[in-house]
Amino acid sequence: MVKPKPGTPPNAECEGCGQPFFAWPYRLKSGRGRFCSFKCAANRPERKTPAAVRFWRYVDKRGPGECWNWTGYIGQHGYGTLTCPDDPAFVRTAHTLSYEIHHARPPKGLFVCHRCNNRRCVNPAHLYLGTPSQNQLDRRAAGNDNGGERNGRAKLTDEQFRKISADTRPGAIVAKEFGVSRHYVYQIRGRATARARLLNTGEEPVPAN
Repeated sequence: MVKPKPGTPPNAECEGCGQPFFAWPYRLKSGRGRFCSFKCAANRPERKTPAAVRFWRYVDKRGPGECWNWTGYIGQHGYGTLTCPDDPAFVRTAHTLSYEIHHARPPKGLFVCHRCNNRRCVNPAHLYLGTPSQNQLDRRAAGNDNGGERNGRAKLTDEQFRKISADTRPGAIVAKEFGVSRHYVYQIRGRATARARLLNTGEEPVPAN
């Protein structure tokens, strides 16, 4: 957002701290110019309601086996989100919060994954804990992954990636044949690209010795 010029006189009073501040007219007209800062906005009275209570305001709850779609804000990755001022993360994904409400907070290193492959779904029956590798494989199987040749910036197809991984010829020769740099060939062959190998082939990465 463009900041006002220094010395611009205030035209509104913050509903949080009571201090006068300047709000752009279009924000006042739309009802969004109520607070002078993100901190005041996050601490407004309606946000004091526990997240576990506010959560249900944005859930289209249906049958036990159906998807319960999130009706609140949807982030850029397609997952529902909810602001939680009292949580260290501040903004939580709706499906993760659902798992926490119905079970417990996910242990560090594990993701909350969808069995239904519907990112907006918060039905706890459709959620399970998985490793990052499992989560990536599920996304790939559902066609929701942009790894490998699905990525518009990919230099190689998945088949070419596998061929380079198995090719034992000198890197310079392989690089020239596939039109990539030697460094890229060495990256593909190296253990440092275990994640890239997972994205391109769907195989589990080989752990380092």
